Amino acid sequence: AISGDTAIVGAYQDGDNGSSSGSAYLFDLSTWQQIAKLLPTDGAPGDFFGISVAISGSMAIVGAYQDDDNGPDSGSAYLFDVVTGQQIAKLLPSDGASGDAFGTSVAISGGTAIVGAWRDDDNGSQSGSAYLFDVTSGQQIAKLLPSDGASDDVFGLSVAISANAAMVGAPGDGDNGSGSGSAYLFDVVTGQQIAKLLPSDGASSDWFGIPVAISESTAIVGAYGDDDNGSSSGSAYLFDVVTGQQIAKLLPSDGASDDTFGISVAISGGIAIVGAEGDADNGPYTGSAYVFDFDCNANGILD
Repeated sequence: AISGDTAIVGAYQDGDNGSSSGSAYLFDLSTWQQIAKLLPTDGAPGDFFGISVAISGSMAIVGAYQDDDNGPDSGSAYLFDVVTGQQIAKLLPSDGASGDAFGTSVAISGGTAIVGAWRDDDNGSQSGSAYLFDVTSGQQIAKLLPSDGASDDVFGLSVAISANAAMVGAPGDGDNGSGSGSAYLFDVVTGQQIAKLLPSDGASSDWFGIPVAISESTAIVGAYGDDDNGSSSGSAYLFDVVTGQQIAKLLPSDGASDDTFGISVAISGGIAIVGAEGDADNGPYTGSAYVFDFDCNANGILD
């Protein structure tokens, strides 16, 4: 993940605190030099610290989804000061339980962080949840649950946040068929659901919602199992955050079966990037990424 002149990289199988205890590293992008190695104060074998990372300004967050504070594989996340590299707080949900996998996904924007727990079972087995935290105090602000959550939705497998909007992916949701997927927008201030995002042409096994990202008023959601260019060729969708309406469907110019275009996504301003790890330009599964230039006017229409 990246913010300004600083990048953070996770290494979840690093062994400083035991096998697969994990670590993360900060780098200065003006010099390319390593700034710090981040380690939790209570790291232990099998925590997988670094499985997820995010950064915003002077604050970084690192997930450790197999930490055991609330039971085996209940999970945790840690806040770090980017300038000093020091741990600021350890984040734990108020109702964490064994197997929740809290910390599988993390994101941060300004004074708010979001952490996903896709194995939480408030709405059934592996229905999933996400939590908002105040970065300054380290206190939980809200627990996010979808209005129509159900077993195996895996809501919280992916999360994103920007300003006053948070987005949570639920790739196991079945509105358009088994494994078609969905994503949800929430108001960060109130914790209330704003909209449920569904693609206009969703279908079974699209896995829409495994990656999500958001920047200001535009969100992007990947659907790596989509079949427009062949089986699991993949796609991605742009949505207007204010209205919840789909703006565009993104497809690569040379998409092919098993490219899994949409397995990863990112967005900033009017630029989006989409990963296609199965692309074979340099041999089977060598992978590629595609950059899209877009601009949306005040009415959410792609210019």
